[in-house]
Amino acid sequence: MNTLKITEKEEKQIKELFSSQPVKKFSKNEIIVEPNSIYKNVYLIESGVIRTFYYSSKGDDISHWFSFENDIVTVLSSTLNQSESPYGLQALEGTSVRIITFNSFVELKESSPEITQLIEKLIISSFIKVANRLVDIQTRTAKERYENLLKEYPAIFQRINLSHIATYLGIKRQSLSRIRASK
Repeated sequence: MNTLKITEKEEKQIKELFSSQPVKKFSKNEIIVEPNSIYKNVYLIESGVIRTFYYSSKGDDISHWFSFENDIVTVLSSTLNQSESPYGLQALEGTSVRIITFNSFVELKESSPEITQLIEKLIISSFIKVANRLVDIQTRTAKERYENLLKEYPAIFQRINLSHIATYLGIKRQSLSRIRASK
């Protein structure tokens, strides 16, 4: 769920960064990174959907984020600090990605000022997305969060199951069904 607005030139640069890497395919529902792992890689989604998720203290599976084609996926706090992350990654449909190590990603910063600006833009965008998500959960009603999700990603219900969407919205699946039925 990418709020980053990049130019065509920047999109081309991102694809070039990853282009030397082979494509790795994941099956529907395959776990890419287990929760409580240290993230060492950065993923560029060529096709498919990746869900970032975690387990609550009660053991509930909670969807934190959804990423789609051309999104870059990693958990920055883990990759930057080389510390365990509670977040895991799961392919929600057949998914193809290109993978580079985070260290290689950072080394690319040295290659040109344009790449440095692009990487900084990606990192800043990630922090903004997390901050916006927190405000969304804390200040909007479930119905408002649902409407915003539909506005931003109208086809999301064709690609992601209701249980995952409900936990992303911070509600029970039954509540999501009631909200959808009232439309």
